[in-house]
Amino acid sequence: MSFYEIPADKRDHLYLKCAKTLGEGAHFHESIEVMIVIEGSASAFINGVKYEVRAGEAVAVNSFDIHYYKTNAGSLYVALVVSSTYLREFYDFAKGRTLVNHFIISPEAAEFARAWAASPKDTNRLLLLSKLYRLLSYLPLTPAENASRPKPIITEIFGYLHKSFKEQLSVESVAEKFGYSRGYLSTLFSAYTGESLGSYVNRLRLKEFAKLQKAYPESNVLDLALDAGFESASTFYRAYKKQFGKTPQQKI
Repeated sequence: MSFYEIPADKRDHLYLKCAKTLGEGAHFHESIEVMIVIEGSASAFINGVKYEVRAGEAVAVNSFDIHYYKTNAGSLYVALVVSSTYLREFYDFAKGRTLVNHFIISPEAAEFARAWAASPKDTNRLLLLSKLYRLLSYLPLTPAENASRPKPIITEIFGYLHKSFKEQLSVESVAEKFGYSRGYLSTLFSAYTGESLGSYVNRLRLKEFAKLQKAYPESNVLDLALDAGFESASTFYRAYKKQFGKTPQQKI
C-alpha cells in the first residue's frame, strides 16, 4: 500500500507470477515491471495515463513510473518485476531508450512468459538471466524523450505523505504546503492514484496499523490505530471496513 514499494528494489529481486488479480494500490519502484494480459482485460494507469489492456497486449513500467492496475473477473495475467541489478546488459543495449508503456505482445512471447511463470523457481542465475533477457528481447523500446514521466511535484507530494501520514493531514493543508489550490491538488492526485488523498493516507495508516498489530498482538486495536495516525475510532473502523470489507475484532 505504501507509495514507494521498497521490497521491489531489493538486490536481485525478481517477482514473476501468473495471477487472476494484481495489486491495485498506486506505487513506484526503481525496478522495471511488465504486465501481460493472457486472458480477459485490465486497466493500467501509468503516470496519470489510462491504458485499456486486452488479451495479447502488455504494459511496461519504467523505473519510478507511478502505476496501478484495475483487474477484471475471469482474466489471467503474467506479472514480472525485476530489479536493476539484473539489467546492466539491458540498459547498455537500450542506450538511453525506455520500454514502451503499452504494446501488442507476440503470442510466442506471451506463451513463453506464461510457461516461465508456471515453472519451478530458477536457482541457476545464468538460466534465470537467459530467460529474463529472452523475454526482454520481445519488448519494444522508445527514445526516453517520448516516454511519459510523472510530474516532479507528484513525487514530492507522495514523499511528503509517506513521511507524514501519522500527522493531521487534509487536502487543504497539503495543497497549502505545496502552493496549489484544493481543486487542482485533488484532480492531480486522483489522476495519478485513482483515489482521493484522504483515502490514500488512510491506506498508509492501515499498513502501519498492520505492522504494529503484528509486532504487538496483545495490544488494544484502537490504541494501535491511534498510534498509526488515525484521529478517531470511527475514522479507523470506516477506513478498515472500506479496505477489507469487514470490521476488525477488538482484543480485550
